[in-house]
Amino acid sequence: MDVIEKYLRENSIGRAKPICSRKLAAVFGVPTTTIRHMINKERTCGSPIASCQSGYYLASDREDIVGTIQSLRGHIHKMESAIAGLESYLN
Repeated sequence: MDVIEKYLRENSIGRAKPICSRKLAAVFGVPTTTIRHMINKERTCGSPIASCQSGYYLASDREDIVGTIQSLRGHIHKMESAIAGLESYLN
């Protein structure tokens, strides 16, 4: 368990208590981009860090994880659309 998961486990379990990336950045003394990288690394290792529009939190149930997966898939779709648009410009 990395420091970010440990912090969320102690301070933010469940969707009712998300912590925004700015607050996490202030707590750890790093930029918000570093927080996103830390979260991604932990998720890649199987950490149940979920997110909503208000921030990050440790998932308290399966629904939290499913919602986060759906959100991530939505981001992928938007990126693929942007790539397709840029590729069409090249053709």
